[in-house]
Amino acid sequence: MAATELDTMNILIHPCDDDLNNVCLLAAMVAQGAIVFMKLAENLPFEVLVPFLLSVAGYATLSVNQADFSRYCRISAKWQILYVPMLPIFFTFIAFIGVAVSSAGQAKYGGEIPWDPNVLISHWDNRAARFFGAFSFALASLGVNISANSLSAANDFTALAPRYINIRRGQLLCAVLSWILVPWKILESAGSFLNFIVAYAVFLGPIAGIMLVDFWVLKGRKYDSLALYQPWNIYQYWHGVNWRAIAAFIIGIGPSLPGLVSSVNPNISVGVGIHPYQFGWFLGIVGTSVVYLALSYIFPAKETFIKRAVLPDEIYDAQFGVVEGVAPDDHDGSNEAAVGEKNLNLEGFKKFVRSMDRAL
Repeated sequence: MAATELDTMNILIHPCDDDLNNVCLLAAMVAQGAIVFMKLAENLPFEVLVPFLLSVAGYATLSVNQADFSRYCRISAKWQILYVPMLPIFFTFIAFIGVAVSSAGQAKYGGEIPWDPNVLISHWDNRAARFFGAFSFALASLGVNISANSLSAANDFTALAPRYINIRRGQLLCAVLSWILVPWKILESAGSFLNFIVAYAVFLGPIAGIMLVDFWVLKGRKYDSLALYQPWNIYQYWHGVNWRAIAAFIIGIGPSLPGLVSSVNPNISVGVGIHPYQFGWFLGIVGTSVVYLALSYIFPAKETFIKRAVLPDEIYDAQFGVVEGVAPDDHDGSNEAAVGEKNLNLEGFKKFVRSMDRAL
C-alpha cells in the first residue's frame, strides 16, 4: 500500500473514539476503494480504446486499398449496399468459429488456449488430418497475400513508376522486399503481432483521411481519370508532389510517434505520450483531415477543380466504341455470330441485374 493511501486512512481513523471505530473503518475502506478506483480510471478510457483500434486496424489496409479492386467492377455501386448487412454477419461467424475451436481445443487437450491454429493441429495424432489442415492454412495464407497484399503493393509500385513497373513486376518486387519486414518476428508472439497491427494503423489513418477529404469535400467526387495517368497535367501540383497532403500526413502521425517508439522498445518510457498512440488511427484520420482541409482552402490547387467528372468507362468507350459483350478489337465483324450468341446467353443475366439495380 502506498504512503499516500496510508496517510488517508490515518486521517480518517486517528480522530475517532472507540465508539466510532466501526464508522471510521468503514469510511477508511470507502476512501481506499475510491483511491484504487481513481487509479484504475486514469487509464480506463485508453484501455477501452485499444480493442476498438485493433478491430479498425485489421480493416485499415482494405479501406485504403479497396480501389485496387473496385475500379475493375462494372456493376452499379448500388450493389455495395449489400455489404452493410453481409460483412458483419460473415466476420462475426468467422470470429465465433475461431473462439469456439480454440476453446474446444483447450477442453480436449488441456493446457493454454491454442489460439494459434498450428498449435491446435500439432495435437492431432492423424498424419493425414495434420497434412490437410496445414495445407488449407497454407492455401489460405497464399490467397490472402496475393489478393490483399501482393496486388495492392503492385498497384502502389505501378503508380510510382508506371513506365518501368507493371502489376506482375510489382508483385515480384513485393515478394522480394517483404523479407525486409522480418515477418517471423512479427508472428513470434500475439503481443508482437497486435503491436504491428496498431503500428501500421497509425500510418494508414492519415492516408485514409486525405483520400476521404480530397474525394468527397475538395473535389466533390469529380476526377479526370485520364489526367490522373498523364505525367504533367492538372494533377501535377508542385513538381509532381501534393505538399499539402505530405504536410498533413506528417502532422497526423506526429503525436503517435513517441508511443510507437515505446512500443518497439519498452525500455524507453514516454509517459503520457503513449496515449495518442493507443488511439492513433482515430487521431490520425481526424487530425490529418482537418489539417489537409485547412491547407487546401488556404492554398487551393485551383487547376484540379473541374466541372464534370471524366470516368474511365467514358474514356474507354470513346476510344474503342465498346458495346457490352463486344471485344474492343473486334471491329471487322468477323466474330459477329459469336458475339450474338454470347449476348443471347447474357440477356437473362442482364435482366436480373437491371431488376436488382432498380430495386436497390
